[in-house]
Amino acid sequence: MENKTKPKLIRTREVMELTTLKRSTISKLIKDGNIVPPIKLLGRINAWYEEDILNWIKSQQV
Repeated sequence: MENKTKPKLIRTREVMELTTLKRSTISKLIKDGNIVPPIKLLGRINAWYEEDILNWIKSQQV
């Protein structure tokens, strides 16, 4: 049987820590289509798949 783990969701604060970007910069990147948009969970609660953010970070290291 395969070991399928659920993808980890991370909130804005964790994205800020991983990317070292400020909230306003992340918002601009989303608006410009330069970073994966968050998933809307409830109301104003946003989250990203951790793997998407880690892949985005790797793609920026050129």
